[in-house]
Amino acid sequence: MPEKKIPDVDYKGGDDDKKGCFLSYTQIAIAVVVVIVITVAVGLIAGLTGRSASGGQTSTGGTTVAPTNAMSTTQMATNKPTVKPTMAPTSPVPPPYPALANSRLPTNIKPTEYYFELDVDMTALTFTGVNVIQFNVTSPTTLIIVHVDGINVTATPQVSTDRYFNTGMQQVSTHGTYLRNNYHYTVLTNAISSGTYYVKYIYSAKLASDLNGLYKYQYTRASDRATVWAVASQLEDFYARRVLPSFDEPALKATFQCNITVPSNYSALWNTRRTGLVDLGNNKKRYEFATKTPVMSTYLMAFTVDDFVSIQGNTTQGTLVRIFSRPSLKNDSQYALGAAINITEYFEGLFGIKYQMAKQDHVSVPRFDAGAMENWGLILYREELLSYNKYYINSNGLESIVTVISHELAHMWFGNYVTLSWWNHLWLNEAFANLFQNFGAAPYEPSMFLMEQFVLDSVHRALATDSSPLSHPIVPPATFGPFFDRITYQKGGSVLRMFRDYVSHDKFFAGLRRYLNDYAYGNADTEQLFTSLTAAAAPNAFNISAFLGPWVYQMGYPVISLVRDVSNGNQGVMTQARYLNNKDANPSQEGTGSPYVSPYGYKWTVPVKYYDQSSSTIRLQVFDMNSASQTVPWPANSWIKLNAQQMGVYRVMYPTDNWNRLATALQTDLNVLQNTDRANLLDDAFTFAFTKRMIITIPLSLTKYMFKEIDHLPWNVVSNNFFNIQLRLSNRQSFQHFAKYYMNISAPPADRLQFLDTGGWMEKSARYTVLNAACGVGYIPCVNNASAILANYIKDKVANNVPATYRTIVFRYGIAYGGVAEWDALYNEMRQTLDITDRGRILYALSYSRQPWVLRRFLNYSMDPSKIPATSTLAVFTFVTRNPIGRYLAWDYFRENQAFIKKKFGTTRTLLSIVTQYFNDQFRYDEVQRYITAYPEATSAAKSTETIVLARIRNNMQYLTDFEQLMTNWFMQN
Repeated sequence: MPEKKIPDVDYKGGDDDKKGCFLSYTQIAIAVVVVIVITVAVGLIAGLTGRSASGGQTSTGGTTVAPTNAMSTTQMATNKPTVKPTMAPTSPVPPPYPALANSRLPTNIKPTEYYFELDVDMTALTFTGVNVIQFNVTSPTTLIIVHVDGINVTATPQVSTDRYFNTGMQQVSTHGTYLRNNYHYTVLTNAISSGTYYVKYIYSAKLASDLNGLYKYQYTRASDRATVWAVASQLEDFYARRVLPSFDEPALKATFQCNITVPSNYSALWNTRRTGLVDLGNNKKRYEFATKTPVMSTYLMAFTVDDFVSIQGNTTQGTLVRIFSRPSLKNDSQYALGAAINITEYFEGLFGIKYQMAKQDHVSVPRFDAGAMENWGLILYREELLSYNKYYINSNGLESIVTVISHELAHMWFGNYVTLSWWNHLWLNEAFANLFQNFGAAPYEPSMFLMEQFVLDSVHRALATDSSPLSHPIVPPATFGPFFDRITYQKGGSVLRMFRDYVSHDKFFAGLRRYLNDYAYGNADTEQLFTSLTAAAAPNAFNISAFLGPWVYQMGYPVISLVRDVSNGNQGVMTQARYLNNKDANPSQEGTGSPYVSPYGYKWTVPVKYYDQSSSTIRLQVFDMNSASQTVPWPANSWIKLNAQQMGVYRVMYPTDNWNRLATALQTDLNVLQNTDRANLLDDAFTFAFTKRMIITIPLSLTKYMFKEIDHLPWNVVSNNFFNIQLRLSNRQSFQHFAKYYMNISAPPADRLQFLDTGGWMEKSARYTVLNAACGVGYIPCVNNASAILANYIKDKVANNVPATYRTIVFRYGIAYGGVAEWDALYNEMRQTLDITDRGRILYALSYSRQPWVLRRFLNYSMDPSKIPATSTLAVFTFVTRNPIGRYLAWDYFRENQAFIKKKFGTTRTLLSIVTQYFNDQFRYDEVQRYITAYPEATSAAKSTETIVLARIRNNMQYLTDFEQLMTNWFMQN
């Protein structure tokens, strides 16, 4: 699945993909807002709550959630929602049977087959079910435990040696539920011995409304604009138990068959291809799926009930591939179909294993919490991640589409064919999918340079996330997780990329093929992966477990510090230490409250690739974790670049002289460094400066060459960092000097790239970033073009439709430099369009108005669900607060309407955190304090928010003290 909620992959189709760059400040400055927004939008990252085992039953352990900083950096779109299962409060009364106290199922019963039927009522929005499970017993027992959550078992379960329950009936003495662990238990009068048995459950449940389990949602039908109910599912990680009583653990694999009854005006999809359709009368029909699934985990089941249509094609191996969508989006599915067929065929050749099912459905779901979900044979996606229209989806959005498809298809082998043994080994699914989302899509879209783009999408995000003392290992202990976050996904994928480069492509894939064959249709853990890799890829070469262990079993990553060797002027000396945002923290110790103790002392064996001024040939030095230092050749009076192509998962600190030489070299010829290395230098330098490891003028000097740069990768890093500077300085006198410099470096590439829809993916991505920068600081040719294009578009939206490449720029700055007529035109379009991406794009653009009364009206609209959906209220306040004209207006509006806000949200502290996020002076600090005193809230959550809000403002003030004058002086001189 994409990052849970980190959808499996990030969606970048309409808005800026900004990330926190001022690490020591930003974590406090935006943590609350990010947590609030992500909580509202996608759910909380969590796992099973910890429970102590009792009673002497065989159990495989429990799961708890440890502190993690992942949510503060989690972005919308590549990942799945992670919400812990519904649990009842801890009861002081012990369970009736000791085995129920264990958070893991007993190991003496294993399912082999499921046969079930669902009857979905689209009027009552409920469903009923009959589920028969075939299971094997390995030691005598009187107790059968399965998972249920929100299911009402309406009859006493039946147990028999006969699948049809005609003979071999076992007497049931009692049955019931134990809510704490989501268990339903069936107690037999007499113990059943080793052998094969069947248990039947008859049950009912409501369709969920939280986008997990079997859930209902509504969408607008384009043909008549009617609001229509539909059903979809999301079962990873703990939600199969919401659909049917089941052994809902990943290692308890089985095959599945089902029938689904729905109203006659609906159709149903399931993992396998339909084998029958029966008209039952009374406006009902039954979809029959008699073909068994492969042996698989419960979380890979999937269901849809809707009126969607499809297009289809076939792979060269004969697999039927279909793309399902709302009828109005059918023509937008062609790109996804081509990508799915091509990438499937590529993976079949790469892994040497055919895709395992007869059909492969991809469904575009209007309401889907994860980015996508890899259900075997029935992959579900957010609608915007499967539909391509050149007027709505820009180059970044197209990248998201093709990489999400590739990510989900990689799961057909890594996750479905071979599955994690337990959730702490989630990286075996998600890290491989994260790597292969770019690797698998690259041959299909070579112009996207996706392996270079991986540096931005994964490596930079992993480094930004894994720099807190409260991070977590890629593979935590079995009692923690699962973590659907950037550590598991992006860091895991980055480590695999580094490892592949180190051992070679051929050995890496030989090891992966060995792993897939060793554990086909089964489960594996991390050490078993290492064993397969060692057997196939590196026999008698080196210990793969010893190399990869420190990267996956301890949190963090190293910073390599390079200095000149005082005894040899033609070489450098490298040392390593764990990198932390807080430069004063002890890198050898865990953060307070962290449950993760490193078994390696925060040391790593690091493959250091490098080149220097004398030779562009990339060379390798291996910095062994047991060595205190490592030398590297470095000719005197020249620059050197470590971490070539940013292939490694580490940062590099150079002496000031080397930073300066690199900056000068780029001004002379930017091509002396590869684009990934230019992006790497900029990212490391800004990170070090804003964590006060070096002076801010060093990364600023690295940007002096940017007026010649038209590559997307370096511009993405610069625009992210300058966007944050812009937000901090936008209401201060110093802004004029920042804006002048930013215009000087962005205007020349903006003039080169222009408002055109030409060039390859990299050029189009750079065009968006550069035009947004130039227009954002008021470059007149840029804003005039944007305004003119918007005016023509409003006159005739068909003849003058705006390509997605610069559609966002036109909407934003056409609004900013236009009037109420332009604002009203786009607002009305937002209300009418059914395209999810364009709605989001317009919503953000509306906040760019520079007229206070228009912004106030926008805030008013956000409080009225008839004008703007209630789900967008927080987003509107966030966007308006970014606008320097709207910042204090939003604060005033918030205070004027605090009573209404309290009633609407139950608390004012959510919006308090949003509207104050950029406050940076004593006057506003005092105002916030007075507000908190005047309108107290007693909950612990409110108190925590207040503490963080005030700390954030103090840190914003400290930021100005530390950096404003230094930056201003530099901008004035350059």
